[in-house]
Amino acid sequence: MKRFRWLLILVLVLVVLFGSSAYYIGTYNNFQVEGEVQLSILEKPVTIYRDDKGMAYVKAENFTDLIKTQGYVTAQDRLFQMHLTRFFAESRLSEFFGEKAKATDIKMRTLGFARLAKEHIKVLNKETLAFLQAYTDGINAFIEKGEDIPLEFSLAGIEPEPWTIESSLAIMYYMGWGSAANMKTEILSQMLIDKIGLERFKEIYPININMDSPNAPEDSLAFWQDLETKEVDTNTTTFSEKELQGLLALNNSEDFQLQFGSNNWVVDGFHSESGKPIMASDPHLDSRMLPGVMHNIGLFSGDIRVVGVTVPGIPGILIGRSQYLSNGITNAYLDCQDLFIEQADPNNAQNYLEGKKSIPFDVIEEVIKIKGEEGMTEEKITIRITNRGVVVNDIIPELETDKLISMSWSAAKVMGENIGLDFFFKAKNVKEAKKYISQITMTVNNFCIADVNGDIAWFTTGRLPKRRAGVGRIPFLVQDSLPTWLGWIPYDSMPQQINSERGWIGNANHKTISADYPFYMSNYFSSSYRYERLIELMESKEKSNVDDHWQYQRDDYNKLAETLCPIFIEELSKNEETKDLAEELKKWDYHQKIESVPATIFQNVYRILPRLIYEDDLGEEMTSEMLGTWYFWQERVEKMVVENQSDWLDDINTTEKKETRIEMIQQAGMQAKEELTALYGNNIQDWQWGKNHQMTYINPIRRSGFGKEFLGTSPIPMGGSGETLYRALYEYNNPTDIGFSACLRMVADMADDEKVLAVINGGTVSRTFHDNHKDQVDVYMSGEKQYWWFSDAKIKENAVYELVLKP
Repeated sequence: MKRFRWLLILVLVLVVLFGSSAYYIGTYNNFQVEGEVQLSILEKPVTIYRDDKGMAYVKAENFTDLIKTQGYVTAQDRLFQMHLTRFFAESRLSEFFGEKAKATDIKMRTLGFARLAKEHIKVLNKETLAFLQAYTDGINAFIEKGEDIPLEFSLAGIEPEPWTIESSLAIMYYMGWGSAANMKTEILSQMLIDKIGLERFKEIYPININMDSPNAPEDSLAFWQDLETKEVDTNTTTFSEKELQGLLALNNSEDFQLQFGSNNWVVDGFHSESGKPIMASDPHLDSRMLPGVMHNIGLFSGDIRVVGVTVPGIPGILIGRSQYLSNGITNAYLDCQDLFIEQADPNNAQNYLEGKKSIPFDVIEEVIKIKGEEGMTEEKITIRITNRGVVVNDIIPELETDKLISMSWSAAKVMGENIGLDFFFKAKNVKEAKKYISQITMTVNNFCIADVNGDIAWFTTGRLPKRRAGVGRIPFLVQDSLPTWLGWIPYDSMPQQINSERGWIGNANHKTISADYPFYMSNYFSSSYRYERLIELMESKEKSNVDDHWQYQRDDYNKLAETLCPIFIEELSKNEETKDLAEELKKWDYHQKIESVPATIFQNVYRILPRLIYEDDLGEEMTSEMLGTWYFWQERVEKMVVENQSDWLDDINTTEKKETRIEMIQQAGMQAKEELTALYGNNIQDWQWGKNHQMTYINPIRRSGFGKEFLGTSPIPMGGSGETLYRALYEYNNPTDIGFSACLRMVADMADDEKVLAVINGGTVSRTFHDNHKDQVDVYMSGEKQYWWFSDAKIKENAVYELVLKP
């Protein structure tokens, strides 16, 4: 008993010491949020209010001071996060993390986000330069003060560097690359064609369904005759499996954490209870890294009133509302990247061939700095460029090939004098918004917009090429000097819509191209399940309100399960080993809640089923690559199971019989049962979805090992799935860990001039131990309503701190 007492005392002492240290560190990693600060870059005083979430509301007397202060506040909140993103975008990770980051730097340097930023700055007009410079000045004003620098810099052994306009532009290009959709599917398609031939490949090629245009070709014109030129695709070439595995490294998702998914929609005033439009947006990203991807802020000056989010390092507002309009963003999944197989000149290593024409490479030499034990070393790299784009052979160590492979990206070829990201400060209605949004060329997104006048709209961003037949589907063999990109699709011909007879417009990354659309735009879109459910919800009420749309964003009903679950029940019921799984599935309402046992059973049977369908034909490695790209196979597998006619359901290893879906589903059921029993025991009632489906938030300064959960979070049960509007997608080969979810949920009623309903997934501030570093995790998970304030009265009423910046 005495020993226990002393042990208890020791534990309490350690807790007090640890708590005191955490309090001290938290205080040390704070920054000034009240009182006054001298800031010579300003023309007039600026006031910054902060609420209990740490969100800043900036009130300035002129626009330039407003954007300067946005830069200053962003640096206060997110300076370390901004630097990490910048190091990615500028290909400078090796300067801080050494040799292990070199391969990533070489790849990024060749893709050239920083190089493109330097080129783009030369063509920007004075207004855009002034906008970017004001934001840059604000960031640097905070850095130059040298006070309240985030603790993370000391822990990483680095110091903050002056920000540049090029840094912001490089991050925009980095984001743009992440939004470009189908390079991996080009490579996967080539892998499969080489493995099984073109005709058999067509049997498993992705199905892209547009619920609003059911007669549109399922395969998005892939391998069809070109509708405009009538040219037929005759592109043929082959790769070894090793070559293609190397090419896949070009689009390693770990290097591109700003890859967008998302839902968004707008409802007109006739269909909202308030009589004004409502906008809802929840962008989907890899949201595990604290404090989250998006930075929330309010910006107010004269006629400008805006609250919303942007990526730290990019000025303005990407998603949010002004007094005139509100906007949400999804990835449009439009194809703006292509791979080409070039012909090296065998007689001149400095040249490549277009037919018989020998052309010298454009050559760029760059220097990568690499941190080592004895200081910084330098390594030169040579970047070769053809008429189509950069040669990628030199940047992928895994790519062992004699082929010369180049890459084209539309964002690298179309640079305008405006970047369009100041539209929230200028546009007063959807038609004016279109003018500014049309100037955004770096990303391919859907912008859903509602204005205070009652109009709603959808516009896409970016530029897409008109292509030669066959270009864009698989790597294209260049055999002549004819152009492969034939100009640009006119912006007014890009998918878009102003107002709708049904009273709403929405996007869930699905195929939006109509049956009569004349151009190839992509062969890779999200499966249609989320959008199909959105249609149901929108049609469920004649008039809706903000609370309805807040719940729609958390809707966990699985439309895919509604189709497949009855088939699973039918087939699993016929086998004694899987009959108990069928009995549980019979109880299910298709909502994937954390307490649901049927959700666990369905999702695991569904996950295993396509592996059984494909692995006997494709092999383990190729099957894993394909299944890791969900949209590539989901609707195709659904069709196979529903129709029960495909030869792919037959296991080629069992020549004595021909399998159909019953054998495949029962095998998947038995494997799922074995795996779930090993994880959670024999009692099926212990197989709750929340045990099998969890989100873990990570602090970038401690990604693994001791202290990881203290600085981040423990695994948190989460409902939903990749097929539900309440998005919670796991990586196929890591099924218990959620990697892709909403980084923001926002619902804005244009009739509400006081507030916006919104929450981000982590916190406002990227400083470890700060009160607002991860304080929104729990409310994000629970669905508790959170508000961002819009009116002056509400901002002051909810202000916890007030800081005045004086020139």
